[in-house]
This record gives sequence, C-alpha cells and structure tokens, in this order.
Amino acid sequence: MTDRNLDHESRGCVDECCGGMKVRVSRRTLLGGVLAGSAIAHELAAPKAWAQASPSLPARGEFIIRGGYVLTVDPAVPDLPVGDVHVRNGEIVAIAATINAPGAEIIDARRMIVMPGLIDTHWHVWNSLQRNWLADDAGYMVTKNATSKHYGATDFYNGNRLAFAEAINAGVVATYNYAHNVRSPAHAEAEMKAHADSGIRGIYGYGAPDLHPDDQVQDIADMSRVHGEWSKGSSVDRNLVRLGAALRGPRNTNTNVFDQEMRAALDLGLPVIFHGGQSIKSTSSTAELKAKNYLSRDLSLVHFLLATQEDRDNMAANSVSLSYTVEGEQRQRVGVAGSQLLHMFHSGVNVTLSFDGNSISPVDLFSSMRLAWDMASPKDGTSTEKLEPVRFIDCIKMVTINGAKALGLDKVTGSLTPGKRADIILLRADDLNMVPFANVECALVRSATAANVDTVIVDGRVLKRGGRLVGLDVDQVKAGAAASAFAIRQRAGGRWAPKTSVAPAY
Repeated sequence: MTDRNLDHESRGCVDECCGGMKVRVSRRTLLGGVLAGSAIAHELAAPKAWAQASPSLPARGEFIIRGGYVLTVDPAVPDLPVGDVHVRNGEIVAIAATINAPGAEIIDARRMIVMPGLIDTHWHVWNSLQRNWLADDAGYMVTKNATSKHYGATDFYNGNRLAFAEAINAGVVATYNYAHNVRSPAHAEAEMKAHADSGIRGIYGYGAPDLHPDDQVQDIADMSRVHGEWSKGSSVDRNLVRLGAALRGPRNTNTNVFDQEMRAALDLGLPVIFHGGQSIKSTSSTAELKAKNYLSRDLSLVHFLLATQEDRDNMAANSVSLSYTVEGEQRQRVGVAGSQLLHMFHSGVNVTLSFDGNSISPVDLFSSMRLAWDMASPKDGTSTEKLEPVRFIDCIKMVTINGAKALGLDKVTGSLTPGKRADIILLRADDLNMVPFANVECALVRSATAANVDTVIVDGRVLKRGGRLVGLDVDQVKAGAAASAFAIRQRAGGRWAPKTSVAPAY
C-alpha cells in the first residue's frame, strides 16, 4: 500500500464519519495517528522509531514495594507472607522481609498480592477492533475474512494501542503478537510503534497478510529489513520488544512455501510461531517438522488439539512450547480440549495460555487460569483417568514463567528474581471477591479477576497504579479505536456497515 493509498483510506474516515477528526499520512511519514480530539498526532518519524521507548512513558526510578504477600514463582526465592521488593532502574535488586533504601519511593502493598506480571503467548492483536462485530451467523472467521483487507496502517496502530492498554490494565506485561495480517511495511511499522508507545513487553511476530495465497511466500525481504532495524536497538529495547516470525504453518501453505518461510526465519535467528491445528485437516505433524530440524526452543505451536503422544514427546524433547487458548478451544468440534491440555502437561511440554483474539476471548488471564484448572482434570473412562490434575501453582506458572520461556525471555522476566527485570503486578486481596484471604495460589486461580489488578510495572515503569493507567490518555486511545473501527466497517460495507453515518464518540 502506498502513502497515497493509506492517506486516501484514512480520509474516508475524515470526510464521512469523524466530524472533522483529521488523519493524514505524508510521504515523509510512515503513518500518522488519529487526532483523537486533542490535535496530537502519533507519527513515525523514521522506520526505526518503533524500537525506542515513547517519551510519554513513565520514567524508571527506584522504589520499594512494601508489605505485600510476595509470590515469586521462583523455587530459589521463597515466598514471603509479608515482604518487600526493591526495584532500581528497571531491575529487581532484592526481595526480603524488610528492605531499607534511603531515598527510594515506597509503594504500599499491604493487603495486596505481589507477583510476576502475566504473559500471553498468542494474540492476533490487529483484529482487536472487531470484537463487537460478531453475530450468531457471522462468527470470528467470517467477520475476519470479510474485513481484514480494509484495515489501514493507522487502524493497526489504533487497534493495537487499545489492545495493549486493556492488557496492561489486566496485569498482562508481555504478549506474543501473532501478526497474521501484515499488509505492507507501513502496517508493520504501525504495530511496532504501538508496542513501543504502550510500554508492553513481548514479541512482534511478523506474518503474511490475511488470506494470502497459500502458494505465495510472505514478505521475507521486509521481515529481514525490520530485523535489521531491531538488531540496532539497545539490549534493553530488544528484550522489551523482540522480533519473531508468525507463519501460516505446513497445513495452511504448500510445503515449498512453508519451507522457504521457515528457513528465512531460522536464518535470521527469529522465534517462530504457527498454529498446530484445531481440526484433522489443519493438524501439523511434529515428525515431519523434526525430520527438517524445525523443532526447537524457539518454536511455539498454538492450539494443537489433535496432537498424538508422539507429537507431545517430540515437543517436550525439543523444548517446543504449546500456546493453549482455553476459551477458544472449547468451541472446537473435536471436543478434546481438556484431555489434550492434561496430556501435554504430563508429557513435559511447556504449556502456556493465550487470548487468541479478544473478539472471542476475554483479556483476562485469571479467567484463563481458572478454566485451565477446571479443564485439566482427569475424566473417568477416558485416557486421562489415571493422570493427576494440574495444581494451582501449575496454572500460575502457565501465565508467568512458562510464558516467559515461550517468548525466550525466562532469564529476563516471568518470576520475581533479583537480577531480572521488574515486571510486577499487585492485586488487591481485600476486594469483595477476594476475601477472606487464605491460600494465595487458590485465590489467584479461583477468585481473582482482571478487576483486582491495582498496580502494573513493566521493565521498572509503573504503568498502572491505584487502579488507573499511568502515562496514557485512555480517552484518546478509545476515540482512536472507535474512529478506526467505524471507518473499517464503512469500507467493508454489507452487513458490517454501521447503521448510522455518524461515528460514535467511542
């Protein structure tokens, strides 16, 4: 898509629906953001701008999180019923019953649970705008396929910003952005800019455009260009936002195309993610992947509902991670979601949890943990009847340290460990749905929700405090998302067209 096309696409919103809300993309700018009522444009000044932290993000400082129940998720660092966590310049310095650091700010964590931030491992972030477009007779796939080509780069930026704001609000500090609708270099830049501006950690998985012909290779040249820019960033920036390859997989492309894409990703040293399959037709074979030396710690397979024991053994032996979308797996016709999850866990696979798309799953990893705990229990008369159920701590690991392993960041985040980066969340343990307080692991899995998240810290930056997002104009984010969603629906037309010619405020 050229700058002219993008500008014309954006003007459709200006001229028809946004009441003078101007959106402009010049040839000197890769993309412009929506002027969401404040006349402040979010612009990309250069291709590499996405790799730098947004100047609007809160600064890293020195502080002590004091007096909370500290759940470390690190066997080498004991939990503390009442303890302190010392953070300086984005790093966890110490964890102890009492810490004194003259000059450090104090964050009061009394009556709160202090734990590692949550990690999502598979999220098609670009389609977050469509979450309220679905109908009983037009579900996720139908809606996505009908609208995906109508997203401009600005829409990607606005949708990603909305998604990341919601994620941070829910205690999610990192995500694997499985970007399977990269329509142009400008679209990729827009998504990466949204990563940088939000402050969230994770992987940007560069993928093909939605509905890309299965006999055509995705844009490897641009993926390589982006990798070159990413490689120039500082080590802190690279740990905050990594580049990955989001592939279509061996069952959704022909063999030659998949091999070209896979080898390109491996040559660049990128982590790779693709769907293992939710049906007989789409299911991958780890034996075939193993024969080509594609199985490794840098590979994540998603769903994989029909994996065999051989598949599970191959994954475990080669440290391949599983990303399981527990809500989405429930709707599949094969009906083996719970048993597969339990078998994967007992086979030694690194099991993680994910949203898939927040048009079909809630941005709430607490509810995902709760459902995983319910699902991963043995059933009489089935292959799982002699297996042990997963424990509360197992579910907590799925959204913390296991997620960090899947992202290749377990030395950086995923646990409260001195020397790791400070990705920390605080939950109110005295909220109505959380009292009376007893077993902290049970409380997190059975009772907690995203609404209990009081404070969120990513890489030492406080992005939410006292239940409110910090350093973010929430109204601007919502207005930009609403304007983009309205414009996309107008472009798509038909049943997706808005019922009114006037865009809603949100």
